[in-house]
This record gives sequence, structure tokens and C-alpha cells, in this order.
Amino acid sequence: MYVYSSTEPQKQAIAQKLIRSSESFISTQVLQELTNIITKKFKFSYQRATDAVEECCRNCKLTVNSKDTILLAHGIAGHITFPFMTV
Repeated sequence: MYVYSSTEPQKQAIAQKLIRSSESFISTQVLQELTNIITKKFKFSYQRATDAVEECCRNCKLTVNSKDTILLAHGIAGHITFPFMTV
């Protein structure tokens, strides 16, 4: 979100640097939330939001949240292991 925020330039610069300097991942859920925030809070047009989503997909690896992805996140957060997981 900070990459597209014009009100917090320091955070924007840090976000841009992180994306350029590391292997970044973005989930479909984050893209949906990005669209919601930048069209409502930042008042982007849907065309500009579409451009932002395209840019994110070019600069990051896209991941799709599945049941296993969500359960893995729960396991990491709660330090739980599930039999089907290999971490």
C-alpha cells in the first residue's frame, strides 16, 4: 500500500527499495485489498488500480491463497505443525 501512498513518502521509499532489492511475493488476497484501498482511500480510478495490480504482478511473484496456505500461516503464527506440512 505504501508504494502507492503519496502521504507517507518515507514509507513509500522504503517499500519501493524493498521490492527492488529482494524477491517479493504478493497474494491474490493482498491484490484485492490493494484495489479496495487505493480506489476508496486514495481515490484511484479503476484503470489506475488495474495498472497498479499489473505492476505488482510484474514486480512480485503471485501466490494464490489455498486452504493449505492459510493453515500453514496459522501453524507458523501459532507454532503448530500439521501432518501434511513440510517446513
